[in-house]
Amino acid sequence: MPAGALTVLDTMGLVGQNERSYFLTTNRGQWLQLSGKTDSLAMFPTGTQIRVKATEQYNADIHKGMLVIAGASSLQANSQTAPTSNMFKTTSRVINDISSIYMLVEFDCVDSTGPAVTVADFNLHFWEGATNMAGYLSTCSYGKAPFTKLYTLTLSVKLPCSGTTHDSGQYFDSKACDANNLMLIAAEADWYVLNVLKINHRRYRHHILVMPQTTKAGCGWSGTAVVGMATDYQLYLHEVGHNWFLGHSATSETCDHCDFSSAMGYCCTQRCFNAPHNWQMGWSSALETLDSDSLRPGVTHYVSLPSQITTSTNFVVVTTDWSDEPHAFFLSYRMGTAPYDVPLDGGLDGVLVHQFDAQDQSTRTDSYLMSVLSSSRRGATSWVDVGGLFGTSGSGLVVRLVDADADNCTIALCRAMSSTEDSLAACTDGKINGAWRVPD
Repeated sequence: MPAGALTVLDTMGLVGQNERSYFLTTNRGQWLQLSGKTDSLAMFPTGTQIRVKATEQYNADIHKGMLVIAGASSLQANSQTAPTSNMFKTTSRVINDISSIYMLVEFDCVDSTGPAVTVADFNLHFWEGATNMAGYLSTCSYGKAPFTKLYTLTLSVKLPCSGTTHDSGQYFDSKACDANNLMLIAAEADWYVLNVLKINHRRYRHHILVMPQTTKAGCGWSGTAVVGMATDYQLYLHEVGHNWFLGHSATSETCDHCDFSSAMGYCCTQRCFNAPHNWQMGWSSALETLDSDSLRPGVTHYVSLPSQITTSTNFVVVTTDWSDEPHAFFLSYRMGTAPYDVPLDGGLDGVLVHQFDAQDQSTRTDSYLMSVLSSSRRGATSWVDVGGLFGTSGSGLVVRLVDADADNCTIALCRAMSSTEDSLAACTDGKINGAWRVPD
């Protein structure tokens, strides 16, 4: 059974559809695209050492190195455990290296329309004007990820319309849209930069291809590991996020791009990451972390949350370790702030409740938006964890928005005395009771 290192390629479609492709670099140096039963690969990040059970291997006339698999397993120890509050108290990983090389690709075809944008226009868009990529990254990272000309390089790359790659001898075609072909084009672009332009591309952590608009329109994707548009900052941040093991921002297991509160959701509204993704990047830290020791049954706990954009210490994590099925819930206050962080034009303003059951900052898993407590309905909105999507029993955790203005909000946390209907109702009925001990 073949073994080696996994590479995960994420592709975002023009209308939001998402596709994930998997590649294996075998211990013998082969580059193989994996197909067949790839569901077993969904939770493995790029770089995981895996072993696959192959059912068929073939070399097509055009694209070589396809491997059909019946399953796969990780060769690395599985240390998956339930989330604990301690893991969210610190951010040992802070992503501050966004060094990037942008390759503006042009194919030498008869019908070529040239690159998507010139080097001069690309640099103008990224560095100057009322809004720019440098300002976007600085805002969303709270200044922790400097994006300057010193750490970036933009250049033109001219490739043949079709041919074989210099490194592996595999065939690529500028008219083809499949993931394997795109990865071969990326490899050939790297070769061109190193051997024709005589530039050491290894100095740059992120290698980003800006494809011609004709390629993007014909293929129907907006971004993948090879970025497909030249003007949407959110798209660049989304794809770079995947490089750092960020999953998508979802609302359910069947809609993994549907949370618009994060750049890891659908393209292309300009916005920053949500609280779980900011914690993963090390750009934000928790105000408080609560669990069974600090959130006692029947005792109301009040927290003042600042608007996420105003400070990097901006969320609360509640780990429901008292439940049969523990989960981690991130609570943050999001107010759309122009020009760089306006999810759904303010349609998500309020307290956001995310479930994010990470093992550490590099966990490759999606965040799930469970509820939005609207700032326009303060004092009247609450969310109750009664199970359903992930659990069967629920934890009895209730989050209630007490008051809010443009800069801050107050929330009340209630851990019900039991998971019975009467106890849960007592947390949200507005009456004085033992669970809140104050009018709720």
